[in-house]
Amino acid sequence: MLLAELAAGVDAADAVEEAEIARIVRERTAAGESVPLADVARRFGIDLDEPMGRDE
Repeated sequence: MLLAELAAGVDAADAVEEAEIARIVRERTAAGESVPLADVARRFGIDLDEPMGRDE
């Protein structure tokens, strides 16, 4: 009986966590459209294909 109660508690906690994740995803989606990283970098003059490092 105790194991069944513990399992039910874990299931309830998982459901709460999944609901919280869904809420966060909805908020982020509602916050604006998704923009690819390359587009954002280009706006700042950054070429993501350009090699970077100390070998220059």
